[in-house]
Amino acid sequence: MSLGSRLKEARISKHLTQKDLGTLAGVTGAAVSNYEKGISSPNEEILIRLMSVLNVDANYLYADDMEAFRGAAFLSPDEERLISLYRSLNATGQQMAYTTIESYTANPALIEKGEIGIS
Repeated sequence: MSLGSRLKEARISKHLTQKDLGTLAGVTGAAVSNYEKGISSPNEEILIRLMSVLNVDANYLYADDMEAFRGAAFLSPDEERLISLYRSLNATGQQMAYTTIESYTANPALIEKGEIGIS
């Protein structure tokens, strides 16, 4: 996935139109469209505002570029799915998910050595 496609994915997960995101980040909807299509790239200041509005970080937006340096995937598909689901929640839902996971990981009987997948 490119920066543009990850930007689009994050925007859609927040139920924002290109115009909405542009307004919140201080650019036009057309500029957002160009970023998503890879026609242009946001400068550093705009990129920071986009990340703030979308509640994502550079690791998310540039994961594929970083992957080239790592040589192998650093998140499994299950981990990516969990992160995507977590990001789709509002702040209350995210806190509930965090608290639930934290309570499960405090129980040694529930901790496996990577043997259980997510369905």
